[in-house]
Amino acid sequence: MRSVSGRLFVTVINPTFIKSLARRGQLKPYKHGVSTMPGSEGLRLPVVKRSLKGYQSALENAGFWLQSEDIFGTRQVVSAKPGLRQAGKAPIAMLLEGEKSDG
Repeated sequence: MRSVSGRLFVTVINPTFIKSLARRGQLKPYKHGVSTMPGSEGLRLPVVKRSLKGYQSALENAGFWLQSEDIFGTRQVVSAKPGLRQAGKAPIAMLLEGEKSDG
């Protein structure tokens, strides 16, 4: 079997933001553990409730070490998407950075 090395960058909806949507009744069940959240112009976007530990576990099981960083909406983003104001100070996304080394 060939050993692979590399870096992985993933941006996901922050679990804290998803919890804030759930608290405010903004998530709607879809199917198979998937919910939908409000998007632009009435569009519903798919979302899966997953914790930081869940992401860490999945990537660590694939051989990556993991680092995460919360991403907050800037004034410009919140101005363009006023619904984000309802989330308060919750981060809206999370950047996951993983690295996998040979061996």
